[in-house]
Amino acid sequence: MKPIKILVIAFLTVLTVRFSSAQVVTSRPSYPTVEDSIVIIFNAKLGNQGLMGYTGTDVYAHTGVITDKSTSKTDWKYVKATWTTNLPECKLSKVGDDLWELNIGKIRKYYGVPESDKILKLAFVFRNGNGLKQGKDVGDKDIFHRLYE
Repeated sequence: MKPIKILVIAFLTVLTVRFSSAQVVTSRPSYPTVEDSIVIIFNAKLGNQGLMGYTGTDVYAHTGVITDKSTSKTDWKYVKATWTTNLPECKLSKVGDDLWELNIGKIRKYYGVPESDKILKLAFVFRNGNGLKQGKDVGDKDIFHRLYE
């Protein structure tokens, strides 16, 4: 009877962790493909919370993509700008309490990725205008948002 009880507890623990973990970024549509026009929603209350409670209007995405040509799962390609460059097309709009949106539109066009590269994920670090405050994933890791086929 003990092994069954342990198995049930383990199963319930996995389910709890699986369904209680919120994502730092979500998107519209929820399951984007490379062909979609996409909006990214950044929740500053999640992840490392580096921009939680930020009252400024200067939040930018440092962003690129992970492709089939990336040498690792964290090898960013087609990065929009250097860390200190504040591009208007990388500026987020505040849409709620610690919620920010980035309107990317067509993914391939936004990042300038040729058709010969397969885009697997979008990569982000959010920051204020001078880069002193940063919104990242848990553990101060980069944020990745998967694309679907």
